[in-house]
Amino acid sequence: MKLLAPIAILIGLSVFSWNRTNATDTKKHTVTVVSPMEKAATDLMKTLDQDQKNQASLPFEDQERSFWHFTPSPHRGLTWEKMKSNQQKALLVLLKTGLSEKGLDKAREIMALELVLRDIEGRGPDDHYRHPELYYFMLFGQPEDELWGWRFEGHHLSLNYTSVSAQVSVTPAFMGSNPAEVPHGPEKGKRVLAEEEDLARQLLASFRPEQLNKVLI
Repeated sequence: MKLLAPIAILIGLSVFSWNRTNATDTKKHTVTVVSPMEKAATDLMKTLDQDQKNQASLPFEDQERSFWHFTPSPHRGLTWEKMKSNQQKALLVLLKTGLSEKGLDKAREIMALELVLRDIEGRGPDDHYRHPELYYFMLFGQPEDELWGWRFEGHHLSLNYTSVSAQVSVTPAFMGSNPAEVPHGPEKGKRVLAEEEDLARQLLASFRPEQLNKVLI
């Protein structure tokens, strides 16, 4: 069966901004304001045992922080699969601080597509190469630091957040859909990134041939 080509969206954005301190009372005391992302990351780390913390944390300066990829291969970090239910809930809270509700839904749907790929490729139910819980969390530095970050990534999903003096950016960020359209089964016809793909195709169709030579690689 011929499938639509996989669609991938690569986004570099600088979003979200919180002020961490606010000295406003009459006694001139400094009141620390903890951002939702900082609190969620701290709460998540409190749920982990020492072995999990060792897997899920590195110094901010570690070179691993600049190494990002979205292939179905081993990544460094603690997997969703190895987390307890309360830890998964805590990670979801953290993801909600860095994604819109729609963005979080897309991320979860991308993860679920691993089961579709497992079926398309004829892999058995115990196959671990295509696995919807094989997504990795990693913390760089500590949430209370002026400089820290975190990452959540796996096949066709890579979200990287960095906080510098409570100014937070998400880059690089990647969301991909494979297959672009589910070919069979109860979700036949589902397109996780339908809106993005359709807009991209409309844009490409608007270019003149000489423009396409510059746009396409």
